[in-house]
Amino acid sequence: LGSVPSLSAGTLFPRAHDGGDVARGVGYFEQAIALDPGFALAWTGLSRGYWTQAGFGWRPVNSGFHQAREAAQRALDLAPDLALGARRARPGG
Repeated sequence: LGSVPSLSAGTLFPRAHDGGDVARGVGYFEQAIALDPGFALAWTGLSRGYWTQAGFGWRPVNSGFHQAREAAQRALDLAPDLALGARRARPGG
């Protein structure tokens, strides 16, 4: 898959709220990022996937939320005007 098809596939899975589906979605976002590390929307999706995994206990809570914040911050570094998740990445946001 290319980065855009990987992003499209990844967006379907974190909404499923099933551990296996969310893990698959995270994998698709990771594929998109591997193909294009500057793809801000893929970083946003990865952040959401990590956040969902940590929230449901499918990823260690502390490291999962930390990874989610790092991925969201990466998205904002790449595209500062990106509205998706911008407030979650900033302390006190």
